[in-house]
Amino acid sequence: MPVDKRRADKKDLWDKLSSIGPLFIALAVSAIGGWFNFQQASLEKANHRQELFTSLLAQRERADSNLRATMFNTLFEAYFGGKFSSKTVKRPADSKGNEQFNPNAIRSQIMFLNLLSRNFETIDIKPLFEEVDRQLTALINDKLAGDDSKVAFVLRQKLRRVGKSLALNQAKNLASLQQTHTEKVFIKKCGSEPAEFHIIGKTQVQSKIIDVTDILDGKVRVVLDTSNSASDNGVPPSFTVSFYDMPYIDNAHLSSNVRLSIVLEQYISPRRFKPFLNQIVDHGIADVVRRSLENGRDSNCDQAVIRLIQFPEGYMGLRDRPYLEEVYRRILHAQSEKGGEI
Repeated sequence: MPVDKRRADKKDLWDKLSSIGPLFIALAVSAIGGWFNFQQASLEKANHRQELFTSLLAQRERADSNLRATMFNTLFEAYFGGKFSSKTVKRPADSKGNEQFNPNAIRSQIMFLNLLSRNFETIDIKPLFEEVDRQLTALINDKLAGDDSKVAFVLRQKLRRVGKSLALNQAKNLASLQQTHTEKVFIKKCGSEPAEFHIIGKTQVQSKIIDVTDILDGKVRVVLDTSNSASDNGVPPSFTVSFYDMPYIDNAHLSSNVRLSIVLEQYISPRRFKPFLNQIVDHGIADVVRRSLENGRDSNCDQAVIRLIQFPEGYMGLRDRPYLEEVYRRILHAQSEKGGEI
């Protein structure tokens, strides 16, 4: 093939490439531009969706908070305003002018406490529980109350079930968190003899019970021992726990990394429960009371089951307000672990 012809063919090829090159460039630029616009539109759409979702969550939380605030105010106004108070729903006075016990008043108060505890878990309503419990216990121990003491015993069972249910529900939620440790302890105290206690199952709780000083009517006083839990005066910490101690609220820092709560799960007193054996709702407790009374020796022995809950290290609840010093200490600790500089 002549040289001139080959050169002409090459020239024709370059001419063709030169003519379609701008077309390819235009197509590439158009494709890249279209892809960029698509990605930008997708990103904007995702951001819009996220903003909408966040806004809906915020509105729902705001609406829920407003509803709870309104409900809280309404309930407390009703309680302290007299609608749930025994003063406004007492039975008419008897012939001697004495006010009679009205179980409907106590039922209304128990309903109020149940409703309040189910909707406001982080509000400390233990004093309200204890006041109703005190009134019922006084009537139960009144030898002149007659059948009213039996009604009061049934109502106190219901009241304590409400408190126990809330406490165990909070304990269950805490137990679902990683690094939470729990421990069940059975306690038995016969008269003036020292209390006996043993752990049910395995435990990883750092704090150990070293003494049970007393089992009262629905209350247990325990003394704990842990390597870093002693107070400033060197005395091991002690706690009195009832059915109305809630883990979210009634907990204590025993050291910088040990936070503990104690829940009362069961209390049985054969000598106290004997007059009300037919009024005991829990059949398991009734069987224990019967066996203890038949045994004779155990009739003067009170029993209780408590649960120790050790919180995860660094746990912070809705009621916690950390001190600046504590926050700064945690920042320093985190920086030191990373090997960084402050």
